[in-house]
Amino acid sequence: MDPSQIERVIGNLVTNAMRATPAGGTITVAAARRGDEVAISVTDTGAGIPRDYLPRIFEPFVQVPHAPGGGSGLGLTISRRIVEGHGGRIAVQSEPGRGSTFTFTVRLAGAKEIA
Repeated sequence: MDPSQIERVIGNLVTNAMRATPAGGTITVAAARRGDEVAISVTDTGAGIPRDYLPRIFEPFVQVPHAPGGGSGLGLTISRRIVEGHGGRIAVQSEPGRGSTFTFTVRLAGAKEIA
């Protein structure tokens, strides 16, 4: 695993959460072992993502309308490619008005790949 690239993914998810979460809101970063993987999640209490955007949120240049600006629409695409390049997965759960949770997994060092 390339730690600097995983840090880049976490940084991107936290930056997005900061943009989406109003003053007084909460952002939580957590990690948990899941078998031979670690799952890292970033949860915010921001505006959430409309359901029709969830299937496309990791595509290049997709930005949620009325979301705070500042990004290029590439951060989640790059994050997905980094995570998948490390053999992991990235997903989002979100509900408008209740915030979002982005979770990605990476294999633990020394974990054996099962064919």
